[in-house]
Amino acid sequence: MSELQIKLNSYLQQETNPIFLKEAEGVKTNEAELAERFSSYLAFGTGGMRGLIGAGYSRLNPYTIKRAGQGVANYLKKAYPNKPLKVAISYDTRNYSELFAKETALIFAANGFTAYLSDAARPVPLLSFAVRHYEADVGIMITASHNPPAYNGYKVYGSDGCQVLPPHDVGIEDEVGKVIAINNINYDEAVNKGLIITIGEQLDKAYGQLVQGLWRYIDYNPLDQIEAEDSSLTPASDVKLNPAGYTISYTPLHGSGYLPVYNNLTKAGFKVVIPEAQRLPDGNFPTVKVPNPEYAETLQLAIELAKKEKAALVLATDPDADRLGLAVLHNGEYKLLTGNQIGALLLDYLCHSRKEQHELPAGSYFANTIVTSNLQNLIAKSYGLKDYRLLTGFKYIGETIAKESGVFIFGCEESYGYLATPEVRDKDAVSAALLTAEMALYYSKQGKTLLDKLNELYTKFGYFEEHQVAHDFPGLAGLKAMQTLITKLRHNPVNWPEATVKIIDYLKDTDLPKSDVLEYNLAGGTKVIVRPSGTEPKIKFYILAQGEDKAAIDVLVTAIKKIINELLTV
Repeated sequence: MSELQIKLNSYLQQETNPIFLKEAEGVKTNEAELAERFSSYLAFGTGGMRGLIGAGYSRLNPYTIKRAGQGVANYLKKAYPNKPLKVAISYDTRNYSELFAKETALIFAANGFTAYLSDAARPVPLLSFAVRHYEADVGIMITASHNPPAYNGYKVYGSDGCQVLPPHDVGIEDEVGKVIAINNINYDEAVNKGLIITIGEQLDKAYGQLVQGLWRYIDYNPLDQIEAEDSSLTPASDVKLNPAGYTISYTPLHGSGYLPVYNNLTKAGFKVVIPEAQRLPDGNFPTVKVPNPEYAETLQLAIELAKKEKAALVLATDPDADRLGLAVLHNGEYKLLTGNQIGALLLDYLCHSRKEQHELPAGSYFANTIVTSNLQNLIAKSYGLKDYRLLTGFKYIGETIAKESGVFIFGCEESYGYLATPEVRDKDAVSAALLTAEMALYYSKQGKTLLDKLNELYTKFGYFEEHQVAHDFPGLAGLKAMQTLITKLRHNPVNWPEATVKIIDYLKDTDLPKSDVLEYNLAGGTKVIVRPSGTEPKIKFYILAQGEDKAAIDVLVTAIKKIINELLTV
């Protein structure tokens, strides 16, 4: 019997779900498929794991989910001996997410944890909030974000609601790799012992109060009017916005954002219309190629509905509602905004409104990442904020919130992720949708669209535009070629169209955690950042262009892209 056959038989003995057992049986005579599925385990990285759904060690299935949960539980029991431990668990609308979440709850219950399990699909920000709300020691979110339908994932959060950070990430990864035995318990037994507690309505209300409390000018009644007589929940401003008559076309893209976004917007008074074909959960995402809200084609149904309903704004959230995309009606057409542009607008709006309401104290701060537009940092500094430029990954923004003593105003990254409250420690498209709706309404009362406001920012700070060039290096030969390219760039200067005034090697030149990233600062303020992926054979070039106007930037970006393509073809 071959080694792969031995691994297959071991899997068949440990997998309990009939769907995945049948799938494994179906490939038992296919050596190529066995090698693909059983040669190695799906990698458990520093934040969790993500991969194809299916039978086998290199796939997401009940067995690999339970193995991961056992490893996390083992790590926490060693780290916090004799402490009663708690875990918060949620999931998005992807295929098998609910099953994987229940299996996760069972594993933690079998290890003596109290598991707070969501009773329905809920977004990433609600899981992050739930960890803090229930004072859990760890959080688990079953999601593959905006990946295609064939994928799912398993994300681990620390007790602060932030994706797990060093040294815990490495420790958990090590424990998962050492798992041999997996503890078990019957679901009914776990519930009867109080080891699995279902959460839902109470969590929604608490989170609803939090996000509605972010309004700057809308005079609202909190969720279910629980605190309707509490004047502290009313924005302290003479400006009062009434959303009546303002129509928003919103699509949850078959995901978990539907109820929290729709309920909170409509309670504020907005008219919200949703494409019927995308309203309800569907892990196959049948109306889009990929459920990614940054793509124009993904927003097409919502834009068509917006035209019909004469909506001024189009909003879209991905399946786990941690990313927000939007289009705005401007000069008769719906225009998409980039993640960098949305972040700049939200930051300026929050700073402006807080300053007007005397809620921008000294020591306030803002955080983004090194591949996010520098326009945001200029805006932050113009309001007197301390600003942080961090490595890619929202967990570093969450880490900064935990360490900083000042008032957190806003954090964002270029990939459509935003956060406006320290009570959540990951990207939050729900609160971002609420704030974006209010912001668009605010400027509409002044006769402006969001693009009009963006152009005002360009007039004040200069014109900014961001581009990416990504290149795949498939196979072992490709991986070697990628490493050779990075080494070459690290030791040989690049003749960019503008003079290079500074090169930052993130392996040695910063106080940030070491990262295989190179940053070229050009004379006119433009930056070119090179970052190889840590999880796949791919390299990304980020062009953070800065200039007097779009025409000048177009010339510069075209020249930079030509040089990048030459580097990639050598």
